[in-house]
Amino acid sequence: MKRLLSLLFAAFTWLAAFAQDNCDGYFQFKEGSKVELTTYDKKDKPTGIVRNTIVKKTPANGGFLLVFKSETFDAKGKPLTSGEFNGQCENGSFYSDIRNFSSESMPKGPEFEMTFVGDQLAYPNQPNAGQALSDASVKITSGIKGGMTIMNMTIAYTNRKVEGMETVETPAGKFDCVKVSYDLSVKVMGTRQMKGVEYLAKGVGVVKSELYDDKGRKESSTLLTKME
Repeated sequence: MKRLLSLLFAAFTWLAAFAQDNCDGYFQFKEGSKVELTTYDKKDKPTGIVRNTIVKKTPANGGFLLVFKSETFDAKGKPLTSGEFNGQCENGSFYSDIRNFSSESMPKGPEFEMTFVGDQLAYPNQPNAGQALSDASVKITSGIKGGMTIMNMTIAYTNRKVEGMETVETPAGKFDCVKVSYDLSVKVMGTRQMKGVEYLAKGVGVVKSELYDDKGRKESSTLLTKME
């Protein structure tokens, strides 16, 4: 479950983090762009890999449409899943289809499926220290295909705030980043309260994120390990 949560947070944060005031700033939209994010446990041991690629960009409605491919792997590089999702830039804002996130994008067996319904995580094009950001939540339902529901999970991001600027070094390089903090509530057979921070670099996106339990102990982290 912890590995699943780590991969889920890495994928959801990167994929949902494209709603912003302008279609530039702290994310990339170049066709062919690739990023690799590695997830780690509380002892900084690798637990999984998420690879995301912008596979297509086409003009539409004065903006553009994007098709992304997301792949997940275990710590040894064994493929887990592969799926695609869409995004759209229109009137200076970008919208990802996290509300209709394909069930292909998370680990499952041949008779198992997951569906996602929820909000978009929004980021300003020019964030300022102390700026409050909008809340967001997503509900994940898993179960047997055409049968009963096995699990309902709700993840809520609240109290999101721009903390300021920091320099972050990852295996992919050194980046000047904006730091965003938030509270995280995970509801599945009980509720867990956590805190998170993420670091976003201009023209790149999220290069580092960390999750802490309600006592301030690190639970997991994600680093940008490769980019093309």
